[in-house]
Amino acid sequence: IYLDRNDYYEPRQQFRLRMTVAHEFAHAKLHASILNSIKTMDDARMLITYFTENPDRYRLYEIQAFTLGGYLLVPDQTLEAATLEVQRNMSQKMSGTVDFTSEAIWKIIAEKVARKYEVTRQVAEKRLRHSQLWLKPQK
Repeated sequence: IYLDRNDYYEPRQQFRLRMTVAHEFAHAKLHASILNSIKTMDDARMLITYFTENPDRYRLYEIQAFTLGGYLLVPDQTLEAATLEVQRNMSQKMSGTVDFTSEAIWKIIAEKVARKYEVTRQVAEKRLRHSQLWLKPQK
């Protein structure tokens, strides 16, 4: 698990850094048995070989960590309410003429949700899609 110390000093990267920390924390929680099994350099080499022989294995572990990190920073318990708030604000500002079936509008919604949770737009978009809120009209 590695975090670049210089990222802490780059203000433009603070939201990405939050996700990186959550992602690495997720690795520690989800993959603790694997990480704890590494006792020697040979163990580390074997793990690297395990992942490099089949990139799909590595990708699965990364997806798992990204998903849990996203849930930690953008929890389901508040995501729908935050999304509805953004939709209502957009409707009010645009006199109710917002097409909530538009991918372009949802990219804007994702950006606003991302700011609320202090994550990147990509994290917010994935959470909205995974929670089946993407392209869901306002209630």
